[in-house]
Amino acid sequence: MFKLLIVDDERLTREGIIKHLNWNKLGIGEIEQAENGLQALEICRDFQPDIILSDIRMAKMNGIEFIQSVKDLDPDCSIIFMSAYTDKEYYKAAIQLKVVSFIEKPIDLSELETAIKNAITTRLERIKIHQYSKTLQKMQQANADTIKAHFTIQLTRPNSSEQIQESLKYLKDFIPLDGHFLTVTIALHSPEALVPDQQDAMKQIIDSQLDSLCPRYHIEYIWAFKDINTIIIHFFTTSDNPHLISERKISELCRKLYTPLKKRCNVSIGIGNAVKNIDKVYESYTQAALALQKVFYCATIPITTYRRSQGSMVYRMEDSLLKSFEEKLQNRDGSGLELMIRNLTADIRNMTDTQVNVVKNIYFRLLSLIMDQTDLDGITSRKSDDDQFLWDVISRINTLNDLENFALEKLDSFIHQYENRSKTSLTVSTILHQIHQHYAEPTFSISQISQSVGLSVAYICVLFRQETGKTINTYITEYRMEKAKALLKKPNLKNSDIAAMVGYNDGDYFSRNFKKITGYSPSEYREKF
Repeated sequence: MFKLLIVDDERLTREGIIKHLNWNKLGIGEIEQAENGLQALEICRDFQPDIILSDIRMAKMNGIEFIQSVKDLDPDCSIIFMSAYTDKEYYKAAIQLKVVSFIEKPIDLSELETAIKNAITTRLERIKIHQYSKTLQKMQQANADTIKAHFTIQLTRPNSSEQIQESLKYLKDFIPLDGHFLTVTIALHSPEALVPDQQDAMKQIIDSQLDSLCPRYHIEYIWAFKDINTIIIHFFTTSDNPHLISERKISELCRKLYTPLKKRCNVSIGIGNAVKNIDKVYESYTQAALALQKVFYCATIPITTYRRSQGSMVYRMEDSLLKSFEEKLQNRDGSGLELMIRNLTADIRNMTDTQVNVVKNIYFRLLSLIMDQTDLDGITSRKSDDDQFLWDVISRINTLNDLENFALEKLDSFIHQYENRSKTSLTVSTILHQIHQHYAEPTFSISQISQSVGLSVAYICVLFRQETGKTINTYITEYRMEKAKALLKKPNLKNSDIAAMVGYNDGDYFSRNFKKITGYSPSEYREKF
């Protein structure tokens, strides 16, 4: 809640304002009054208001003089002036004092309420900037390099001009406001996320190379890891010569930087266009990110510069594609499925404005359908974390070619497994299919399976154990628990509901079985995972 001070030499005006507004709703928790500037100044020393609503013409000390004194005590205090006069000099003074609003008397309460809301917003923004400033001061004391890295990331975010200005208080002797800038984005492609030691090795390479290369090009730089696999570099120059920071020169520098980085892991580099003034750096960063995306579509070009596309080049997947893919899976149409994946890749390759994660999500959905079908066919048992593992793999694939090859490998494995399973035992496949279809039924039993396949209970139990290494009952229990794990991650479902959904009428019996299989009670598992 905020504190408000009302300053006016008319008592009825002050009391009327206090009486007719819903202060709690506005976020005002404490209110003080003063009848002139001198009295108000004394109150301010102890009360420390967040917002001041002040008349201008008052005896002893007018509103302008009062606010000038208040600004020495708290420069971030939000000010609203009231006046029955329209003297232009007062307006000029109000502008110089950065007054939030100027309200004419007689006061319109709705106008006053809006002004107070604006004052609160301004106060919050100033508090935020002040807190940000304190953070920067601590960082400056700890490590100047940390400030530069933090500022590097700040420049990649839109609508952060005030925080940029705050950072420049500590970097103004190093980074020019009106300089020429160009941003480069580097993606480090590794089968797994870089561990700290690998990041340190990359950091040493970058620091060494940039310290060596940049003086030759008469440019400066700041850089940072944006995340564990992405590097941002902002190149800039204090010179008035824009040619020093041209795309051609930065491309040449990046080619020299690429070679030592490539020895550590696969690298892609996107280069933005040069911009003038520091508040335009976000544009260059956005362009660099878009340029880096092009590398995904053309693996033979690891370094690319942003060029504006002509027309829309975004791929949009039709729902019919998923439906057709699913039908071909059910019919085991391997050649048809392969053709669909290859045609999909060809279509996407011509739509290079499509975001890379959108493309990866399309292939993820197709491969999820394959996994669902293998589960239904009894070829594999779908686990609750299979989707996350699949996405983790796909997210680290760095080219469209590799993504297509990965999808084709998964498809080939599905067809191969299905053919092998068909040759070895259609009976076991049928048993698994029965389990996957009926596991949620409490009355589901081995006798039911025996009747469906037309074989004795003893025979199917021996056959199933020979081929899977498990008894049918063990497999049913484990399958139910895998389904329960996935359901426990949904906070809106009760444990008793989940028990029923995986084939248990007795919630306690379900809990005992779950703990026996997983080592956790259902509640413990929900809390932990």
